[in-house]
Amino acid sequence: MQWIKTTVPFDANGRTHQDSYTAYTQKELYQVVYAGSGKSSVFCNEELHHWIIGLCIGKDLSGPILVEPTYRQKVMILEEIGVCKKIALEVMPPEMEVVDRENVYHMWEFEFPYSFHYGYAPILDVPEEFENEIDDVTYHIKSNGFSRYLYLKSNDGKELTWRKKQNLKNKILSPMDTAVEIITREMLEKDYTCLVCLPEFEYLDFKLL
Repeated sequence: MQWIKTTVPFDANGRTHQDSYTAYTQKELYQVVYAGSGKSSVFCNEELHHWIIGLCIGKDLSGPILVEPTYRQKVMILEEIGVCKKIALEVMPPEMEVVDRENVYHMWEFEFPYSFHYGYAPILDVPEEFENEIDDVTYHIKSNGFSRYLYLKSNDGKELTWRKKQNLKNKILSPMDTAVEIITREMLEKDYTCLVCLPEFEYLDFKLL
């Protein structure tokens, strides 16, 4: 996809400019903002790069129609305009921290998969059985140390939305828990989603950087 990069003055968090990227298809308008970087102990003090994604599919009387990008579209954005172009995560925070002001989506990109403190490899190990069911989704929970891995599979085969995953995390585990989903090409052909759930009362040490 052909991206148009725009740089504008920006004075916040020690930054003097902000880069945004725009791309068009026959049906979609992508607008992606690079919102800065920071370091996190969750990633062995590795640099995290924060991306904000808006995907527009047209307009109605109330304005632009924004929709959630698919997992495949998120991987495409990561690989085409990302800094490291390898792996990122989305966050399902404690419910009390959710702010639904705009229909945009956030990815935090990092370079080394195994720098993630809570473990990356288990997301690739499909469970032998999804033995539980809730809200038309079958699921399996696996513990690895103090972390839990919540494997989800929609009964209708459709991709789960961010809001659906957040609700499932709240119901199956707890509204107070924090979970993340890893965005990587390795998961593209999987027929399930895996949320990495932090140990109880542990939180990510980064917000909207």
